[in-house]
Amino acid sequence: MNRAEKIAAKFSDGMEFTGDDGSDLEDVCLNVAGGCMALDCGNASRYVFDDGSSITISGDEWDIGYPDCMCFRGAGHSPDCPAHNAPEGAVAWKYTDPTEEARWIFDEDEMDAIRAEDAGLIVEVG
Repeated sequence: MNRAEKIAAKFSDGMEFTGDDGSDLEDVCLNVAGGCMALDCGNASRYVFDDGSSITISGDEWDIGYPDCMCFRGAGHSPDCPAHNAPEGAVAWKYTDPTEEARWIFDEDEMDAIRAEDAGLIVEVG
């Protein structure tokens, strides 16, 4: 089991944010051994663990996530998933960060520079 699967096993389903032991899902994600990278992308949050697994939270639901986008693994990719709907010439999708809104990236050097700063902000496409 990867880290996300181990955390998910402590909670009954994708609607419960409190475990049987009283633990809070987001606290567990933030305090997991090995650390995690927390990404806030508008109405969704993604917790990416050191083994590459992730948990995505959107509104009052959560699920184990994909490694390259904010979609729920149990539900599959959404129709507007940037990892699967790139415009011609795009090399990556960049999620919103504190300094700028989400946008498509068309230059590989820019993609590499952003990835070097924070790999969780980039979804490579194509």
